Amino acid sequence: MKTEDHRSRQILDAVEAALALVRDYAGTDSSTLPAEPLPSLLEQCHRMLDETRPAPIRLLHHFACTGGTVIAKCLAALPNALLLSEIDPLSTITYATGQPIFAPTDLVLNTRSATRDQDETVLLEIFRGGLDALRAAAGRKGQHLILRDHNHSHFCMGFDPESRPTLREMMPADVALRSVVTLRHPVDSWLSLSRLGWHGNMRPATIDEYARRYLAFLARHEGCPRLRYEDFLKNPAARLADLCDWLDLPWSEDALDLFPMIRMSGDSGRAGGILTPRPRREIPPELRAEIAESPNLHQLCTVTGYDLAI
Repeated sequence: MKTEDHRSRQILDAVEAALALVRDYAGTDSSTLPAEPLPSLLEQCHRMLDETRPAPIRLLHHFACTGGTVIAKCLAALPNALLLSEIDPLSTITYATGQPIFAPTDLVLNTRSATRDQDETVLLEIFRGGLDALRAAAGRKGQHLILRDHNHSHFCMGFDPESRPTLREMMPADVALRSVVTLRHPVDSWLSLSRLGWHGNMRPATIDEYARRYLAFLARHEGCPRLRYEDFLKNPAARLADLCDWLDLPWSEDALDLFPMIRMSGDSGRAGGILTPRPRREIPPELRAEIAESPNLHQLCTVTGYDLAI
């Protein structure tokens, strides 16, 4: 008999025994009845069912310079959270340098760099094998695994984003997924992206092309709950609670005090531990002209509910 079947049988037997007790006590003075036996038993049943339910794979998706690192740090500060930052086994950003990379712990990168090429199927098999081992180890320790996607590798490089699967599409078909997309006003994220020089891999390197790729990203993650960075900053506690609900994570407001201590890759933006809105950077005149003439940006703001009046 499977373990799940055995546990289910235990639960049914316990419920039947409880009902028998209730029937036996029928007609007895209510003062002699045990205090709330059935609700307590049902709570135990729910806990036993939760223990047998397979843990989902939790995914956090966002573009670069959209506040994703801050949000990811808050998730990583939650009880028993195990968050891996900037994951994309098919990323070519490091590999694209053309130079040998010292990465003794990275089997996927070394396979890409080998003298005899392997196709993406092999890379995904390597990734999924490692993910299976990690999920099993996290489950034994009661940890909640979260993968922070590196969507910049997929949607903001020179190639066509439609030419390869997303991280969500790489996940095993038989595992439950919990995904969340976080957003920021595309003008603000573009200002930060271009200031860092990370916009140059797109062709052309314009805000209209950026918006086109942003729309493609949203289309590939249709149906995932969305959280705007601006809303998170206005009420971090409430929005973190939303994230915990969507991702099936334990809620703790302490994470908002602990997150500044979390070290994480991709930490290129906001510094400090105060979560409050900040004023927009100045928009250069030439960018204002691009914004006014960008059909993709106008569509993106319509889809995401942002105001393009700048």
